[in-house]
Amino acid sequence: MINQITISIIIPTHNRRNLLEETINSVKNQSYSNWELIVIDDCSTDHTWEYLSSINHKNIHVLKMADNVERSKARNIGLAKSNGEYVLFLDDDDLLTENSLQFLFDSIITYPKAIACIGSYMTFDENGATDNYRIINKITYLNIFDDLLLGWMATAGHTLFQSQAIKSIGGWNEGSSFAEDHELWLKLAQNKNVVLIPEIVLEYRVHGQWRPENQNQIMDDLRVDAVKGLSGYKKRMGEGVLKARAILPVAEGLYEQEHYFKAFIKYFRISYLAPSLLLSPLSRNRILIPLLKCLLTRYGLKIGKFFMMIIKNTKK
Repeated sequence: MINQITISIIIPTHNRRNLLEETINSVKNQSYSNWELIVIDDCSTDHTWEYLSSINHKNIHVLKMADNVERSKARNIGLAKSNGEYVLFLDDDDLLTENSLQFLFDSIITYPKAIACIGSYMTFDENGATDNYRIINKITYLNIFDDLLLGWMATAGHTLFQSQAIKSIGGWNEGSSFAEDHELWLKLAQNKNVVLIPEIVLEYRVHGQWRPENQNQIMDDLRVDAVKGLSGYKKRMGEGVLKARAILPVAEGLYEQEHYFKAFIKYFRISYLAPSLLLSPLSRNRILIPLLKCLLTRYGLKIGKFFMMIIKNTKK
């Protein structure tokens, strides 16, 4: 029965006819066979609709928008028409690897309470340059909310979501056309865990994607708003992570300049504000590893004195 579970793939597209065909072919070639593909032509003006209209495949369904509605609304329209228990939102210029759905599905069903499974990915460009981003070394089940607040990112294309989880938060924010995937995650991950896997499931095409000039401010505002919506212990922890995030660039700068004692003080402060991130496999390389390396420098004696001072003050 498990192998009969349907996975929905939703692709919004606009004026990318040639790239879209490659993307759809990557779905057709999946080793996991029980999928449905919903493609929403968001009022393209090239030959996209002619191509989509010519597709004759029992698992592929196509829709055409009369007006350009942007990708978030197009995704919601596709989600409303989908039948899958799980859903993957794929951009029209990226490619799934052959075993993407199988890897993601096999992992998420082992953790029934997980709202999503996130796979690793690779990037490629028109010159053939590639780079692998293996987000984890072994399958891991955890809450990623604090990692998201610190700045870790997961895009939709290498994530298999529980469809009901997306629907329970009202789907995608239709008023957002940038960082909407990060906003979605900040809503989803507050109280639920995800599964992370090392297998590469997405080939992400790099070709000069548009980014607003104030992209960093937009992302910061999303994180602040997410914490404002919390309460109690969770809110205090979230506020601590945001404070740690503000200190982290200073710590990293001091570390790169080999000011190890000063860097240690900053990293120690960060670990106090956001202790949950010390052992997180997604964030520890930015916090715990440099913190420990500072301890091994020639400034170790000063750091030792610093600890002794803390201990003495604690005893008073």
